[in-house]
Order: sequence, then structure tokens, then C-alpha cells
Amino acid sequence: MTLRPSTCPSCSALYDAEQRYCLGCGALVAPRRVDPLLALGFPPEEALGGEPTTVPAAPAAVPAGSSAAGPARRRPSPRVAVAMAAGALVLGGVAGAALGPTPEDSLAAAPARQVVALVVPEATTTAAAEAPAARQPATPRHSAATPAAAPSADDDATAAADATPAATKTTDSTDSTADDDTDTTSDDDSTSSSAPESTTVPAGTTPAHVWLVALPAGTDPTILTPLAAQGATLSGYTGAGPSAAVNGVALLGGQVPTADCTADATPCVLPAGETSLPDQLTAINLTWKAYVADAALRCAAPSALVPTSLFTTLRDRPDCATTTVGTDALAADLKDSDRTPALSLIVPRDPATELAPLVAQITASDAYKKDGVLVIVPDAPPPGALVLSPRVTAGATDATATGPVALLRSLDGLFGLDPLATAADATAGALDPVLPAATSTTPTSSTPSTTTTSTTRRSP
Repeated sequence: MTLRPSTCPSCSALYDAEQRYCLGCGALVAPRRVDPLLALGFPPEEALGGEPTTVPAAPAAVPAGSSAAGPARRRPSPRVAVAMAAGALVLGGVAGAALGPTPEDSLAAAPARQVVALVVPEATTTAAAEAPAARQPATPRHSAATPAAAPSADDDATAAADATPAATKTTDSTDSTADDDTDTTSDDDSTSSSAPESTTVPAGTTPAHVWLVALPAGTDPTILTPLAAQGATLSGYTGAGPSAAVNGVALLGGQVPTADCTADATPCVLPAGETSLPDQLTAINLTWKAYVADAALRCAAPSALVPTSLFTTLRDRPDCATTTVGTDALAADLKDSDRTPALSLIVPRDPATELAPLVAQITASDAYKKDGVLVIVPDAPPPGALVLSPRVTAGATDATATGPVALLRSLDGLFGLDPLATAADATAGALDPVLPAATSTTPTSSTPSTTTTSTTRRSP
């Protein structure tokens, strides 16, 4: 009779000597080589309320084929139940990964929403000042792998948006971002209204090119006779005062000095900060130059013959040597219309010999042919002025009473500027009768060097 090595003490099933567990009931029938649960950190059997892990002594062998009755089957011990549960969780995770939705269909794969923070200044309150520590730091939005214990109202709104399909979320994200970009500036309205932001006016296209030639006192008026057939004569033009200094200040600054200034131009000099027509042009990024034949009068002491020297701001400019040059530089500037200044003041040394060649150079230039206006005026009596332009009627004469302040109004109109100083009170521009289409008594733009820009914003 052949005997099996041992029988299970729980169910009397036969088992081999190499087995550690009974195949019939799962009971431990031999010492473990390594306890896997202890290695994973599980407490021992006794801590879970089970029986000790000691293996009972094996009963005596029984004959093969016998049916020795064993004790009733028991439930698995708590340690075995824990191990079985852990195994079920692992198997469930593997099965879920294999059979579940693909990453492209999950919420985690949806396009990331662009979040724009809206910072709203909080009203200062006593409670907030006394308990600054009560404010909690912002918590990052939770993902599927990191649940949030107590989501805020903002989190609920975000979670609701995240629950929409991916295609819808993309559109909503774009619209939301556009709104947020606008909303983030809404709180700056009060700041913009109290401290407006200023930007320099960009350079624009020169609306006209103007040349002014002042004839000094004592000039023979007949030198204009050969040129009168080319332009329009303003026979009613008279000076604002008895001297060149008074008329120069009136023409470029719109102010009429009360001093005579015939013997000394100093009383007619305007202090720094007083605005002139060249200042107006500089403010809108247009250029000007004074072409003075006598080098001793350039950027020197005030001279009645050089109107720009009567304005301290213009005479003391760091770039005076660039803006006040010799008449020999005129030819080079006339060769290129882009280089030709918007306003050119010409002071010849001897008008009797220099005026005709100067007029010929100017009228032959591209800038003059495009939009040029040349005005020859006396800086002292006798009366009369000559206007040359492709738009005037050659040989025309107008006897309307006018003068340097009204001429300044017309020049401001040519450049689209507001009339300067008393020029705004002139009833009409001096050039209106001969250039009706080129001038207007209504200004087309303002003259400050900076413009205030404001942006309409939508509130949240």
C-alpha cells in the first residue's frame, strides 16, 4: 500500500511535500519562504484578528484512496481576503485601461483653455486691513488625478465649461479670451481719465510747400513788376506796424507788438515758450528752414530782418545751425521734393539782384509744381504783396484790405493747423481771394505736439 506524504489538516486533502498551500481549501500547510504581505507592509495575521501563521503539525499519513473526513471548510483568513481584494483592484485597473475610452476621447485630452487673470483692486476695508492672513493663496485648478476637497464658485464654473465637448470648448475659449483681454483694461478707465496717455503725432504727408520772401524796407517796389504777370497781386496788403520786427512777429506768431522796434528789435523779441508757425509745424513733424544770405544774422542776436530770430525758442534751439542756413543751400533742397521743407523763409541780401533768380529756382521745383505757394511780402511799407502758385490766376489783382496776421491764418489753413493767437480772430485769410480752394477759415486739425489717445473698453 502506497502512502502520500501528508494530508491537509483542514480538509484532509492530499498534498505533496513541496506544496505550501492546500489545493483543496487553500490552507497553509508548510512554512512560507517569504511572506509577501509582510513585505508590502501589511500587519501580521494576529493584528487582523486571524489565527497565528504557524503551520500545524501534519497528521499521520493515510492510505491512498481512503476518504478520511476532515473538518468543515473555513472562510479565508483576513490576510488572504486583503490580498485577494488587492489583486482584484489591480486586475480591474488593467482591464479598465485595456477596454476603457482612448485618451483622445477623455476630458484630460481636451485642448487646454487659456485663462486670463482679471485683477480687480479690492476696496480697502478695516476688516481686510486687520486680518490680511485670512486670505488664502490661490489654488491651482484640479485635474482628474487630483480631486479638490472644496471647489469654489470659480472652480464650479470652470468645471462646467470643461464638461463641454472639445470642439465647443475651443470656440468658447477663443471668445472668452477676447472678452478677458478687453476686461483686463476696464479698471484702467479711471487712471486714463485722470492721467491721459500721450503719444507723438506720427509724421504725415506735407499738405503744402510754402515759401515766404520778406523784402526789407527801402526795396524798390518795381522789382515785383516783371513777376506780377506770373501770379496774383494783393494790393490791399499792408504791414501790422511800422517796422520789420513788428511785421515779422505778427506774420509768424500772430501777435502784434506795441513797441515800434524800428531802431532796436529787442523790445519785439518774444520770450521762450511763445509759440510760432515753425513751432506748430514741428509739433506735427513737418520741417521748416530759414535761408539767410548774411551769415552774420544766422543764430545770432535778434535781427529785424530775420523773423525767426525774434522768437527766443527758435533762436536758442540746439539745431539752429541746421534750421537756419545760407541761401546757397536752397538749390540742393529744391532738387528733391521729399527734402524740401514745408515752410521756407528766405532773407536775401540784395533783393534787386537776388529775387528773380530765387523765384526762378522755386517755381521750377517739383514741390512748387505739386502744391507750392510762394508769397513775397514787404516787411515795411509800401503796401502790396505777390502770390505765385500753380493754382492762382496769373495776372489777377485783389484789393481786399489784409495783412500779416490774416496771412498767418491762411498759412495755418494750408497746413491744416488751428489759427495761432490773434490769427483766429481774423475775419478771413489773406489768401482766400486768390486761393479759395486751398485755404479755409475753418481749421482742419489741432496743433499740440502730443495727442491724447483713449480706448473704449467694455466692462465685465
